[in-house]
Amino acid sequence: MPATIGGFPVEHAMLNDKQHLFTIDLGDFRSISVTVFKDLLYVKLNILHGNSADLVDVTGMVGSWTNGTRFARDGTTILADDIEFGQEWQVRDDMDTKIFTVDRAPQWPAKCVMPNPIERSSRRRLGENAVHAHEASKACAHIKDQHSFDMCVFDVIATGDLDVAEGGAY
Repeated sequence: MPATIGGFPVEHAMLNDKQHLFTIDLGDFRSISVTVFKDLLYVKLNILHGNSADLVDVTGMVGSWTNGTRFARDGTTILADDIEFGQEWQVRDDMDTKIFTVDRAPQWPAKCVMPNPIERSSRRRLGENAVHAHEASKACAHIKDQHSFDMCVFDVIATGDLDVAEGGAY
């Protein structure tokens, strides 16, 4: 793992045998936490000092800081389509700092290959999953915020993995 990303120091902590925490120190009591639980990723911007108004012009893969509008790299084009938005923000060697130590396909300018929706739906249907809503609700019962609870239940059902409820993203 590189010791920095974009010039900012990165710390790694293994929280348990399934969960890693990467903290990118942005300075001025600001950081980005990236939690990896099994195959799921959770990113959180932490502002411990200062004002979130400092981030009013921030845009990127997560959209606009102020309202979530998803802009293309040009900062003006609004992209409503999820796939088009993701492709727009694919890491590019002509614009972005190299993040990963190993290159693997696809690399820009090749686009990410999206699975065929018909194949994807025939391989897995949420209604046929091994984990049912009542089991997912029980696994997520420790989460008090309704929105977070609903996200947890969805993720548990979608992955078929009760452990996801303990992932820390909620």
